[in-house]
Amino acid sequence: MEVNLRALAAKAVAADKGGQYRAAYALYYHLADALLNMAHDEQNAAVRDATLRKATEYINRAVYVKQMTDGPGNSAAAQTHDNELDHVNQGLDSEAKGDKREANAAYASGCELALIYLESRSISSAAHPLSKKVVSILSRMEQIKPELDSHAQRNTPPSNNPPTTADNHPELSSMEMEILKSASYINSRLFLPWMSNDKTEPFSSRTLFSDPDGMLVLSREQKQKFGCWKRVSEIMKFPTMIAVISSTAIVQDVVTDCSFVASLCVSAAYELKFNKQLITACVFPQDFSGYPIFNPIGKYVVKLFYNGIARMIVVDDFLPLSSEGALMCTYSTNSNEIWPSIIEKAYMKLNGGYDFPGSNSGIDLYALTGWIPEQIFIRVSEPMNHFQWSRLYDGFHNGTVLLTIATIAMSDEAAEALGLVSSHAYAVLDLQLVAGVRMLQLKNPWNHRRWNGKYSHNDRVNWTREFKNALNFDQLGAMQLDDGIFWIDFDSVRQHFESIHANWNPEIFKYQHVMHVAWPRESGPAIDTFTLAHNPQYGIEVNAAEENSSVWLLLSKHVTTKEENKDYITLHVYADTNCKRVYYPEMYKVLYVGVYVNNPHVLATFTVPKGVSRYTAVVSQHEKTRSLTFSLRAYATHSFLFGSVRAYSEQRVIRGALGFVNDTHVSHARHNLKFTAQLEENVLIMVEEEGDALLQLQIQGADGIYDSGAPRQRFAFIEKGLNQGMYIITVSLGAPCSKAVQYRLTFRSFVEMEVD
Repeated sequence: MEVNLRALAAKAVAADKGGQYRAAYALYYHLADALLNMAHDEQNAAVRDATLRKATEYINRAVYVKQMTDGPGNSAAAQTHDNELDHVNQGLDSEAKGDKREANAAYASGCELALIYLESRSISSAAHPLSKKVVSILSRMEQIKPELDSHAQRNTPPSNNPPTTADNHPELSSMEMEILKSASYINSRLFLPWMSNDKTEPFSSRTLFSDPDGMLVLSREQKQKFGCWKRVSEIMKFPTMIAVISSTAIVQDVVTDCSFVASLCVSAAYELKFNKQLITACVFPQDFSGYPIFNPIGKYVVKLFYNGIARMIVVDDFLPLSSEGALMCTYSTNSNEIWPSIIEKAYMKLNGGYDFPGSNSGIDLYALTGWIPEQIFIRVSEPMNHFQWSRLYDGFHNGTVLLTIATIAMSDEAAEALGLVSSHAYAVLDLQLVAGVRMLQLKNPWNHRRWNGKYSHNDRVNWTREFKNALNFDQLGAMQLDDGIFWIDFDSVRQHFESIHANWNPEIFKYQHVMHVAWPRESGPAIDTFTLAHNPQYGIEVNAAEENSSVWLLLSKHVTTKEENKDYITLHVYADTNCKRVYYPEMYKVLYVGVYVNNPHVLATFTVPKGVSRYTAVVSQHEKTRSLTFSLRAYATHSFLFGSVRAYSEQRVIRGALGFVNDTHVSHARHNLKFTAQLEENVLIMVEEEGDALLQLQIQGADGIYDSGAPRQRFAFIEKGLNQGMYIITVSLGAPCSKAVQYRLTFRSFVEMEVD
């Protein structure tokens, strides 16, 4: 049997290469049919999986060569046969992954389409291969039916669902659903959230797939050289999704997305080094083992993380070519390999087109993998300490971090002399420590132009035998081939590079939680220098079983257009707050002081002591000019509770004026506050104005007199437990003012109140 299959395979390949597509189609189909029968009878799981994989390859190739014979306008009956193969393939994939219910549905669809095909060709013979296949599929459906019945009984939902805690993945609130819905319209296109069944998106049709959203906008450089759009099957004779995963084969072309290509490179290097799926896991369709495959009709789905959640990006396989016939997008030097081009096209579609304004690798890697982005600024005056280097070195070699690096801005002349590119992203392929020297191996996404300084391929002084052996460096070979890959010492990196982008595997944290938040522009003042009262704030309670446990907070601003990001935003973390609201910036000990950046991702990291500790995280903008929505993720190595700081249920607002009012200077104003019910919790009273006046508050009641402390500019507050009854609230100026001061007095509590 094995000899016959090998001979049949040889004939199929020969017919395929010779352009005899009808014969190749029939041979590939018979091969797949025989292998499927063998797989169903095979008891050894490893052999069965290998047989199924090979059958899948032959099915995909059969569908492809069938289209070479019929063309885009193939008949409905012929397409029905192709779809039957596709459904059987999908059923095998689902069954191999343990989803018997989905497999059964796919098998049923395959049978139905096969019968339509047989009827359309007036085939009644039970000996026909497709008739045998129908019998085989029906037999398999009967075999898995008992498993489906027992599965249904086992998975009857319980009558009571467990309550949601901060350590679980809670159901989205209606507000969060609206926020994510509004964040789904990106660059004038709708990108839906990724659903678990999106990987089984229909990948077959009667005609070749063309993206209904149309062709992507080209960059200026592409437009200057543009020739035409062509499908992958028109560019390559034997296209394949992945030939060999390799970081060295990926080449950036005229699109200004060096950071994205660097991200592809380090992701591919990770897969090769650790033999784990990462970048290839985001592309569909996939075979039964979860490996992406070439789709003959040209339809692909790419899973990208954007605006708070994973999203579904659908693209076709049209790629831009120059007038000379060269690809004008990221491509692979491996013959016929298409995965870099397809993933780039999906990311460019999400970002509005190939006229990509640029990004950084932390942003791009997060979109591709969901790994947590951290930006580490490199400063010549502040050498990287041993701890920082050690965590990057250990993380890199343990497979928990992906690294890219970006150069400083420099003149063209300076960059040319150094062999670098100004403001350019490089992939970090290796980190090593040799004789006390910290070394990095980098790759330029251009696949050419390398570092010319210390430890470059031209350096004849520092490349001692010890260094060459330790880094397995072939200097003579490197001098003869410029592939954009080079070694550089970290002291040189400090001189010519600006920042390291480290993306960390979120799986290093056992506990995670996410919230999706709206921050209206009208909520609070534009500048929060004087008060943080209106900023989004979140309480964090951590119960750590050991000292120095890690907590990370990742804020991801939702971006819906490709205009320049002018929102400078950050996170501050305050300690010993008991998860209460922070009103003044200096009110509590600051555990983490954030840096204001216009990066959509902001990461705050801190360690906590053993036991229970409580903190407050505050979102802050340098100057608020518009409404924002964002997602906030919390990661921790120990259990924690995480949520918005508790808000008061009742609010009353009074407006008034102090200073010069009607030609009279008014230094204070009094208001009445009355509670008719017993109070069990605090009451909050705030006064604020938008000028430079000094303000002070006082509460007078039967239980005493309380004030807000020394006069403060623009904002003062009292938060205190009060009793049922009447109070007089006095708003005062801390110093004479030469103009009118319009103030806003806000009362908040958990019970009804009367104010005037």
